[in-house]
Amino acid sequence: EARMKASSKEYDEAIAIYNSILKAEPGNVDALNGKARVLAWMGKHEDARSVYQKVLSKHPSNVESLTGMADTYAWQKKFDMGIELLENSLSVNQDNRDILIRLARYHLWKGEKDESLYYSNRILSSHPADSDALDTRSKASFLYTLEYYAGHYYLDINNNVDGNNAYAGFRY
Repeated sequence: EARMKASSKEYDEAIAIYNSILKAEPGNVDALNGKARVLAWMGKHEDARSVYQKVLSKHPSNVESLTGMADTYAWQKKFDMGIELLENSLSVNQDNRDILIRLARYHLWKGEKDESLYYSNRILSSHPADSDALDTRSKASFLYTLEYYAGHYYLDINNNVDGNNAYAGFRY
């Protein structure tokens, strides 16, 4: 019921249901994660992280809490914090698709194409038809092409030997 309320953006009602579950069962991981997710959707990122941390203190490799907390950082454009959290969890969850796709996306959003391609390809090595990984890889590859044709390559100071590269870059 709480998930249905959250899906229909009845956030306060969903939180009330999760709170009633947590009153009876304070350690209910599903209710804690659900409540944190709803708080994050409401834009209450600090509150959401606090709830996720309750789960992670007892279950440090809980993927839903790890990815949820990382999402709260990414939604605030604190990509490095989300990336660090998820990369630290890879020792335990090395092939977890939810973690890898977020790492691919966060690196893409941060403009780090090589890293995004790396994580997308990691997913695709075991799940060749994964639509999210294919889409992320496609977007990262597109950035290479866009930067090249936008003159990024020509304007790169390290490649600019005689000034002609700058002229070509501005022309593009």
